[in-house]
Amino acid sequence: MIASLSQIRVFGKRFQKLKAFAQTADLSSKTNLSFQVISRGFGVYVSYASSLIMFVAFFIGVHLTDPADAGNYGVTIILLTSVSDYLQYFLKQIITVQSIMLSS
Repeated sequence: MIASLSQIRVFGKRFQKLKAFAQTADLSSKTNLSFQVISRGFGVYVSYASSLIMFVAFFIGVHLTDPADAGNYGVTIILLTSVSDYLQYFLKQIITVQSIMLSS
């Protein structure tokens, strides 16, 4: 790359190469920004969906649980919150792996 710099200066292609480099850098920045926005938005929608499922399960459990089974109901609520966290982590890892594989 360094050896070709003198040839670029000799043939007057300096501004053309700088323009091509600027366009490539601009596309790379747009791609990175798009990836960040989409991955964050996807995480937000997954969080909303899991919160909705937890609220529905909570209200169904409140109406259907006997006082004798209250301990099991509490464990179920804790597991529902854990599943939500694990789902967020799993989806984040999938998005990261796909991004790394596509950029190589």
